[in-house]
Amino acid sequence: MTAKRHFIAGLIMASVVIAVGCGPSRPDPKALIAAVNNANGKRLANLYAIYQSRYLGNGPRDKATFEKFITQEMTPAELDGTGVDQKSLDTLFVSERDGQPFFIRYGVKSPEPSSPGVNLAVIFESQGVNGSVAVYMTGPKMVAVPQAEVEDYRAGKRDRLPAAAGQ
Repeated sequence: MTAKRHFIAGLIMASVVIAVGCGPSRPDPKALIAAVNNANGKRLANLYAIYQSRYLGNGPRDKATFEKFITQEMTPAELDGTGVDQKSLDTLFVSERDGQPFFIRYGVKSPEPSSPGVNLAVIFESQGVNGSVAVYMTGPKMVAVPQAEVEDYRAGKRDRLPAAAGQ
């Protein structure tokens, strides 16, 4: 395994530990990964962060580039490590909440290329549910944003995780 792959595996596991927390019992690592990557938006945000870590902080330039990265550059073990089912990649780009394809903000550059995991808004539901739109950040974190505010996130005007949010 290359140093880059060790780094990616460490990033995934660090995300799992941070998101789930530490406790006296030792839960199954697959269960922890599943808990952190329990939605397509979180999976995509995680994959986006991995892309940034491999390409000097730069996000994929378009959907074709992102899909090629997922299908041709990610190993089966890496995809499994992000909770992605290789047999259902076609549904990965669709929100389970609103049933619509995600809006993805391509070309987002991490302000700290050597420190991936900064919470940047990159994956968005198209319509949302009950007046709120799920915004998925690299990290991976999700915040429900009022419909009236989502355009600011999509445009990069409100790029960071709100202080009181994060799931």
